Amino acid sequence: MNEKNKTQQCINQFIYDIEKEVLPKFAKENKRFPSNQKLLNSFTKRIDCWIHNGIALQNEIVEKSNEILIAEYLLNDHDCIKIEYEMGSEKEGQTIDFLTEYKNGSLVFLDVKTIHPGNQDDWERFISCKEYFPKNVKVYLYKDGFGGEIWHKWYNARKSMLQYTLEFENKILNYSSVEGAKYCLAFCSNGTDWGVDALEDFADYYRTGAHNPDDEFSIMELHHMDVNSFNFKNNITCFFYFERPVTRLHFKNIKWPVSGPWQ
Repeated sequence: MNEKNKTQQCINQFIYDIEKEVLPKFAKENKRFPSNQKLLNSFTKRIDCWIHNGIALQNEIVEKSNEILIAEYLLNDHDCIKIEYEMGSEKEGQTIDFLTEYKNGSLVFLDVKTIHPGNQDDWERFISCKEYFPKNVKVYLYKDGFGGEIWHKWYNARKSMLQYTLEFENKILNYSSVEGAKYCLAFCSNGTDWGVDALEDFADYYRTGAHNPDDEFSIMELHHMDVNSFNFKNNITCFFYFERPVTRLHFKNIKWPVSGPWQ
């Protein structure tokens, strides 16, 4: 069996497991999660596309599965009394995935983004980025040791964190009338392409306005922000980290709020 067929078989088994073990729980939670059918319909639509298009839609299956498993995680918190899915602004692409209400009256908006850096040999980009590394930071990657592929994953993961953060900040503006609400952004990883330490560096920078001393992306990111005239609105309350290998039914590592060892 070739690698492509093995991947398809693993994901087919994962879909079966999630339909058997996770989705039935939602049917019992219609009172706490009245809009759960909207999420399930979205998942079913992705499965139908997967059946017809296969491996090309692997990322979409992973993304929607992460939303379902985060919904399950939220429901497991008995202090959570209600969850709504994609409520609020009807502008295309401007909905926030979850609105959760808790016993103490607090409201939390949670948007979920899965970061897939992809596979590509980006050795030349790594070489061109070296001039932006802080003098106290040494990045040891080797061309013959998959250095280009590793750098591609690191670079694109960090780039995605910035992109999704700026997008979420703009989404929040559509919900400004919700007094006292908290706005959180969850990033999902497979635990291999990038890890929680990468998000710790970014989260610390977002919260404090200063990069950690050992953050290899500090100068590069400041340059990118300046060239593109990007500025944070700082309206995000905190970041979540969810780690799950793509065919694992439950999260292996969860951290929130995310902050690094320097803080």
